[in-house]
Amino acid sequence: MPKRPPSAYFQFMKENQEAIRKEAGPEAKTAAVGALGGKKWKAMSAAEKKPYEDKVAKLKAEWSKAMEEWKKNGGDAEAGDDGEDQ
Repeated sequence: MPKRPPSAYFQFMKENQEAIRKEAGPEAKTAAVGALGGKKWKAMSAAEKKPYEDKVAKLKAEWSKAMEEWKKNGGDAEAGDDGEDQ
């Protein structure tokens, strides 16, 4: 099954994790790094978020196409899973 693309926020975190981790400090735990990343994301303007949203939109289109192909070729008939979390 094709892997679902991340959200724009997770794409932002993926691309900026090292810088955010450095800013949080060497002793910062994962939760603190995530909280700082969340603050930064919320503080960003729509224009600043747009590159991440555009990238994810492209990835989602590719994923949708791959899912269609996967389903067309039989997919996982037993699981009936379309890659969406419930």
